[in-house]
Amino acid sequence: MGSAVKLLISTICCLIIGVASLAAAPYLEMSGSCDGGYSNSTNRFKIIGWNGRNKQALSERVYDFSVECNGASKHIMELFLASASSGRYRKEGFTLFKQEGTRRKSVKVRDSGCKLVPERKRTYPSDAEARAACRGVPTPMACELEYQGQDRWITVQVERCWRAQYESRDVPVWKPFPSGYAPLPPGARIVQVSERQSTSTSTQVERSRSQSPTSSGDGSGFGTFMVFGLLAGVGAAVFLKVSNAPLSNRISAVRQSIARQYQGFGIDIPAEDFRRPAYGFFRKQLEDELAEQNSTLSALKESRELHQQASALVIDLEQLCGKLNYKKMDGQIESAKEVLKSKVLLSLLKGKDWHGFRDNVVSLTEALHGHIAHIQSLNTEDRHSGKQGSKRPSDDELPTSRQEAYRLLNISEDTPREVANKTYRALAKKWHFDKATDEVDWQRRDKKMKQLNAAKEYILGKRT
Repeated sequence: MGSAVKLLISTICCLIIGVASLAAAPYLEMSGSCDGGYSNSTNRFKIIGWNGRNKQALSERVYDFSVECNGASKHIMELFLASASSGRYRKEGFTLFKQEGTRRKSVKVRDSGCKLVPERKRTYPSDAEARAACRGVPTPMACELEYQGQDRWITVQVERCWRAQYESRDVPVWKPFPSGYAPLPPGARIVQVSERQSTSTSTQVERSRSQSPTSSGDGSGFGTFMVFGLLAGVGAAVFLKVSNAPLSNRISAVRQSIARQYQGFGIDIPAEDFRRPAYGFFRKQLEDELAEQNSTLSALKESRELHQQASALVIDLEQLCGKLNYKKMDGQIESAKEVLKSKVLLSLLKGKDWHGFRDNVVSLTEALHGHIAHIQSLNTEDRHSGKQGSKRPSDDELPTSRQEAYRLLNISEDTPREVANKTYRALAKKWHFDKATDEVDWQRRDKKMKQLNAAKEYILGKRT
């Protein structure tokens, strides 16, 4: 009952707003023309593209709308810049800036650089030139002294460089308004004006029509009827939406659970159906969709459990093979991991082929159980036959058999001797004493080197 009352109140409010919007329209009232020219009269320009909201920025109210001006559309920013006489405002792109003051700042007035300039330079003749010029003269010494005393001037290119020059100036500080917003022009205001009062001509026409007894109201009754019909339809849609809101919320919750299940498989929600909200006006339609989504969620949960069981079996098989140093199963383990992450399984999930997904995962699970049982049986046979070496020796124990030596070097019994020697040398280099950082590390490396040397002797046949 409460939702019905709220729906009725909202319908009445919408009706009042609709009638008010038909009765009046917003206009911009300002002195002057829309192109910034001077005018003694007050003009009104119809506002278009405005939702009735404004913002507060830089201690001023700012707006984002246009007005009809001489048959064209003109934005409020252009009107403001045309009316503002001071230079405190400027426009960059579609953003208006206001000068909030100045600050002292060092400004570069000349860049640094270098250039070549001509320069005259004095030179003197060399001794060789003087001797050559005075050869054969009766007094060569005096001749050479006189010759070397001659002045010579040449012009050379000299590089001159200078540093950058700076000056301290007052630089304006500009603060931006929100993009697309501007204040009202000086002296302007927004008024709500009836369509009949927009121009003096239309006022006289409406007055004559209202005085005529045969006037039909120029179609205002039909417009009111259309508004009532539109609001009634909107009210009915809102009522159905409110009454079905709990069911829609349940569908949305189930869809979110489905999306989380898909994300658990590493799939980014494959279908847009899982992200859109639940819409519907008929309860039967929403109930059918809820049943379908619940079925999908159940199938996804079952598939998720099977996938997790198979992943756990792969981890158990890998740990068992590592414990027993059984490397023949490495290929099967990697193949199982690839199957669990393969695009085939993901495509089955995306296509909602639950049976195909179940068959693939169940067959993989059975194969993993078989591998684990086979390895466990081999380990049991080794223990009954008296074979040792099912595990690697600890850090304090030396290998006591050839099998433990192979496990210590992490190689198999059919490994060639050359590969075994390379493995030994690599491990010995890793655990060498020279790499010890302290006394404890040196003792640990000493025990490890003793193990490696004993393992090498077993493999080379020096120990039995």
